[in-house]
Amino acid sequence: MKKKILTLFLFLATIFNLVAQPCNNAIKGVISGNYSNTVYCITADVIISSIVNFTDAEFIINPGVRIIVNDNGSLNINGSHLYGNGAMWGGILVGNASCNITNGILHDNSLIEDADVAIRFGKIIKTNSITGITIENTIFNRNRIGIEHNFQDLGQGSGTLLPFVINNSIFTCRNIPFFQGSNEWVNYNQFKMSPLSIHTPLTQVPQTYGAPYINEATFSSTHQDAYLKPPARAFSKSEIGFFANWTVSFFSNRFRFGNSTISATSNNTIIFDNQTIGINLIYGSAEITNCLFQNIPNANRELETFGIKAANLDEGDMFLLTYQRDAPPNAFFDCRYAIQSEFLTDVQLADNIIRSSKDVSNVKDVIEGLNGIIIRNNSEHSYLNKNVIK
Repeated sequence: MKKKILTLFLFLATIFNLVAQPCNNAIKGVISGNYSNTVYCITADVIISSIVNFTDAEFIINPGVRIIVNDNGSLNINGSHLYGNGAMWGGILVGNASCNITNGILHDNSLIEDADVAIRFGKIIKTNSITGITIENTIFNRNRIGIEHNFQDLGQGSGTLLPFVINNSIFTCRNIPFFQGSNEWVNYNQFKMSPLSIHTPLTQVPQTYGAPYINEATFSSTHQDAYLKPPARAFSKSEIGFFANWTVSFFSNRFRFGNSTISATSNNTIIFDNQTIGINLIYGSAEITNCLFQNIPNANRELETFGIKAANLDEGDMFLLTYQRDAPPNAFFDCRYAIQSEFLTDVQLADNIIRSSKDVSNVKDVIEGLNGIIIRNNSEHSYLNKNVIK
């Protein structure tokens, strides 16, 4: 019965796009304090220079508008829904500041939709004190880019794991129906899990050749509302889930994606779903574990889709590490290129499962699931172990 009620709700929200109540709470300019438990309209750029909390609230944002977190400011988004008012908005721009996103009290996730760049961390030059960033239990949907880092010389020193935590989150580009103005949206696990993945043990990757997460029948990747809003061109999918673009860095000064241990009660795999590129690193180092990259055939009309794409064009000291400990291994489903690494000094790729739903009859015409691992470098430090490609 609960499943039938959910299906009916999603159907009505998609067909009618009803407005439950008008938005009487307009905000713009310099803000501070708490915004919670209601619906707000952000009508012009918002400036944050102190502590601001968005908690269990809905934010309808005008086209092109940005949320700007100045140096020493702090934005905490807890169980809130941010989305564009008929078109794409500018996203959240963070300086040398704090930005943390997770679930709230009434909602078990935050949902950020329709931004050009959902969160852009601006350039930081030679600083040894980078404010911590935590993103958990968050869905990024229909954003051109989910998260973008533009750092110059972080100055952290060799061997440092950057103060950036991302766990149990989803980067996707689908139709996620809701009633505008209701301050209600999808439950996290109802969105993430499919009939296949919900019965898979927490330590394993679902036994399938096609995308194992998110119910395509309920949350379509080809519905007219499953593509970027204007001014993006028609039928555009999200370009990048996570993008790191540095000009200077230190060896081993790295990002970590995923949690190498599992939750005791739920699946905490990070999902990159229908992104043209899941993780894109330029002049950046990373270790990646418990992440899953999947594409729905024919949903993304771009010919080149990548799970992980890493490049270091001047052959500086950068590395890429994938591994498995207690959590599931990294997995790739129907990516044209699962992993591509160009001119990184140290590449250690282990415990990756790469699968394609293509069969012999369509192999000549297939777009997705074409290449497994591609490494190009002039270094002897390349290591491959226990990777499975099917």
